[in-house]
Amino acid sequence: MSRARKTARDAARNFNVVRVGATRMGKTLSAVVDMLSCPDDAYIVEDPHKNSLAEAALIHVGGNVL
Repeated sequence: MSRARKTARDAARNFNVVRVGATRMGKTLSAVVDMLSCPDDAYIVEDPHKNSLAEAALIHVGGNVL
């Protein structure tokens, strides 16, 4: 695979990802989509708020969740 055609999964393996944006712009759901697209990767989610990324991840991501 050429460098120009790397997938999001390949790119995410080499970097930490920080999503910044206004309220209600889809940051949480885009992070959950990344989790679903890379089921073999590990994620640490530390978000104690109501309607948080942690809540969305538990709803949508199945399998081995601690």
